[in-house]
Amino acid sequence: MMCRRGSDGPAAAWMTARWAGNFSAAVTSNEYFGAELAYVDAGELPIKVAGVTLGNLDLSGFIFAGVFRYPVTLQFNIFAKGGGFIWSAEVEDANTNNNVIVETDGISYVVGVGAEFEVIENLSLRAEWERLDAVGSIDFLSLGLLYNF
Repeated sequence: MMCRRGSDGPAAAWMTARWAGNFSAAVTSNEYFGAELAYVDAGELPIKVAGVTLGNLDLSGFIFAGVFRYPVTLQFNIFAKGGGFIWSAEVEDANTNNNVIVETDGISYVVGVGAEFEVIENLSLRAEWERLDAVGSIDFLSLGLLYNF
C-alpha cells in the first residue's frame, strides 16, 4: 500500500510511505451491496515542506464503509465505497530524537473505488484507491488479495 498526503497552496506538504498496512473483513448482502470493516496503519510518514523534513506522522485507525459492487463479468467487479474513519495520530519532531509533540484523534470520512478480479474460486486480486480525511486528505493506493468464505 502506498499513501500520499497533500494540501492546496504553495506551501503544500507531501508525504509518501513505502509501507502501510490494511486488514479488512467484509460482509455482503447480495452481489451488489456489502459492508467493510478495516484496520489501517499508515506507518510513519515524513512531513516535508520545501524539501526539509519537519517531523513524522504516525497514523492508524478503523474504517467502517458501505460498498456498492457492479459485476462487469463473472470474474471481474468494480466497486465504490464510502463511510467513516476513526483515527488517532502522533506527530514526532524529526529534530529532537522523535519526541512526540502532538497527539490527536478524530472521526472523518473515507471514500474509495477499485476493481476485483477472481483468480480462482474464492480468491480475488483487488486494486483500490481510498481517500481518508484525517490530519488533511490522505490517498492510499493498494493491491491485495481477497478471500471469500
